[in-house]
Amino acid sequence: MIPGQGSRRDNWGLYVHVPFCRKRCPYCSFYSVVYREDLEEWFLEFLKKASKNLPFSWETPKTLYIGGGTPSVLSTKALEELFCFIHGFFGESFLEATFEANPESLSVERLKLLKDLGVGRISIGVQSFKDRFLKFLGRIHSGKRAMEVVEAAISMGFSVSIDLIFGMGDQSEKDVEEDVKVAYSFGVHHVSIYGLTIEEGTEFFKRGIQVNDEVYSRLYLKARDTLEDLGYTFYEISNASRPGKECLHNINYWLHGSYIGVGPSAVSFSRKEKARFTCISKDGKPLFQREDLNDKALKMERIFLLLRTRFGLPLEEIERSKMDVVKGLVEEGLCEVKGDRLVLTKKGALLANEIAVRLL
Repeated sequence: MIPGQGSRRDNWGLYVHVPFCRKRCPYCSFYSVVYREDLEEWFLEFLKKASKNLPFSWETPKTLYIGGGTPSVLSTKALEELFCFIHGFFGESFLEATFEANPESLSVERLKLLKDLGVGRISIGVQSFKDRFLKFLGRIHSGKRAMEVVEAAISMGFSVSIDLIFGMGDQSEKDVEEDVKVAYSFGVHHVSIYGLTIEEGTEFFKRGIQVNDEVYSRLYLKARDTLEDLGYTFYEISNASRPGKECLHNINYWLHGSYIGVGPSAVSFSRKEKARFTCISKDGKPLFQREDLNDKALKMERIFLLLRTRFGLPLEEIERSKMDVVKGLVEEGLCEVKGDRLVLTKKGALLANEIAVRLL
């Protein structure tokens, strides 16, 4: 059973957005800037001011996730100051502390530092272990480097998660299968699989690169089948883990729990206040933009989120007028009823958003 499965209790998480990258990837649409060491002081001060001026009441977060961007580009001094502030202001007894990193900026020395700072879980942006796909994605690490970093992190006792991307270039089912099997061979605990998406404003969008939906579906199913055959369990459409190695922080998102987001472009959500808050930089200082959410919007979000998980959507949360829709989804092989919940099948996982819309 996943911790918190089906619970309505509000468990807060803390997300810290580090906006720096060595280089902007041509497919990335997240907010980021090219790293310069002289920007670290500004970032840390921004983070402290944002944290101390959160425009909503919050509870001590149970999980910590430091993402980006590429947090691992920060200097040793900046990392130590970052964790000193987090532990002093938000607490240090996290059930889980995750740190995102890229292979080119993650060394044995950096791993030792993170261990000393209380990080237990590392999320590594591998994307592929094959150099030709890394080149296509504009990544600046090699497949060999990715393997070395993954092996080092596991040998040092971290719970290791990696990201893999599918649907790029001439990638085949065999390519996807081999990437997954390399991860398994090193003992990776958690794998996130993401289909390449072309977002407006990205370099790939400007180049006119497109993703074939049929190929996308085929490669997703191949990655999923391979992971499941190797003993991983999909607890969310894009995320699979070995038993007990699910990401608690992200589970809170999918259960529609509240969370604090600090750092440029970070988002917070307060279930109690029924509002979302986006942290932006105005004249170099943090400002929070508030978006109030009515009951209909909250219900829509909850349906979209819970349907993505393996424990599904409680039938009691589906309007009676939609029970014929539920029956139709089951007959189409897109969903199945497990106990008192509606759960997506593998086929349904490819149409999750469409299914959610049909249930609204």
